[in-house]
Amino acid sequence: MTFANRLFALSFDPYHCPELRWGAGAGSAEYDAGVCSANGKLDWYNKEMSLRYAIDRQYGAPTPLGWGPSQRPDIHVPNLLDRL
Repeated sequence: MTFANRLFALSFDPYHCPELRWGAGAGSAEYDAGVCSANGKLDWYNKEMSLRYAIDRQYGAPTPLGWGPSQRPDIHVPNLLDRL
């Protein structure tokens, strides 16, 4: 899996295991090597998915678990980097 594919799988939650924070997919060798499946962390990670799909947010506004897009934005990272 390339970094571009992992971009929206990266977790910002410090309570997630390192494998989830770095975007390892469930069922991958990297994920299976960790302790992610313990303590229901994967369920919480999945509930936060819409927050990871949000590209921008209004600071000071509440961001509950249901906030944000329900699908991953279609972003072509190499083209985005070329424009910068």
